This record gives sequence, structure tokens and C-alpha cells, in this order.
Amino acid sequence: MNTFGQRLKVLREEKKLSQEELGKIFHLSQSTIAYYEKDKKQPSQKTLQKFADFFNVSVDYLLGRTNNPKPAYSNYFDTTMEEISSILSKNPHLLKFFNEINQQDISLLEKIKTLSIKDRKLLETIIDHMTRKENEETATMGK
Repeated sequence: MNTFGQRLKVLREEKKLSQEELGKIFHLSQSTIAYYEKDKKQPSQKTLQKFADFFNVSVDYLLGRTNNPKPAYSNYFDTTMEEISSILSKNPHLLKFFNEINQQDISLLEKIKTLSIKDRKLLETIIDHMTRKENEETATMGK
């Protein structure tokens, strides 16, 4: 069974990140990442969870307790293309929304996906505030 260090290294390399680059993302030194990958040091529970979120894997996978990399919640999102097509065909508004998504939107979503849950909630609050402000300004201009 793979160790935490082996799995971390494979995941880092799959994202084409150097030890230094991964360290910068998590505010850790390159040598700390190297120690993790050599199983000479173990991360805190908080850092372990951040790694799992960043790589979109479960903590159990990182620790070698399972060979299934997907977090438990990911099963809720496993959907076949037929199911997606069926859902979209029954909801024209949703179909229009998906047809309007462009590469810039996808890039933004990919960046959001790397954020911690706490940061995602903060971003959602900011977006809600900006949307509410824009709607208020539009309503004021219409009067």
C-alpha cells in the first residue's frame, strides 16, 4: 500500500508542480514538502485536509487507508452524460445557462475549485454582495 509521502508526490507531479510551488501554495517550505514525500514528517490534520481539498481526494486516500481517491461526497456528483442530457432537455433555462459558459468561466471555476471551503464561502459572500449592490444600482437608475 502506498504511503502518504508517495501519494503526495504522485498527486503533486500529476499537477505538474515542483515541491517549491506546492510549498508556496500552502505556505510551507520546499524542504517540508520533501520531508512529507520521504515520509520523514507528517502534516497536521489541518494541512492534511487542505491537501485533500486541493487535490480533490479523500484524507483516507492520502493516508493510504483506501485506494479510492475520490472523497465520499464525490459520489453525489457522478453522473453519466445521458443523465446530464436528460436533465438539460427538461430544463431550457439550465440548457441556455450551460450553452453560455465560455472558457473564461471554466477557468474561473477551476480556480475556485482549488480554494478551501472557507475561502469558497467568503467568495460567495463577496459575489452575493456585489450582485445585490448591482441590482440596487440598476433599480435606482430605472426610477
